[in-house]
Amino acid sequence: MNTTQQKENYVREIRQAATKLIEGQEELNALYTHWTAEDLGNVLVDGDLTGDNAGLTVTNLADVIGTTRAAIDTLWAAGHSTNLYRLQIEV
Repeated sequence: MNTTQQKENYVREIRQAATKLIEGQEELNALYTHWTAEDLGNVLVDGDLTGDNAGLTVTNLADVIGTTRAAIDTLWAAGHSTNLYRLQIEV
């Protein structure tokens, strides 16, 4: 990484990754609102997961939409969201 362009590209890649994290977490939070409003943890059954979703379970979905999403929210609330939003690429 010797040239200014290489350095700029590297910084851009970091910013793009940070932006994807923000967008992904915001999307999970929106999906969680729907998940809880529709009580999907009790509505969906493993048999509903077919095609590309075959092999997954409702528990797998609940783990991500509930536990993992909440853990990331907690991490962000501890100040890490500031770090990400500082690098976010505005569209």
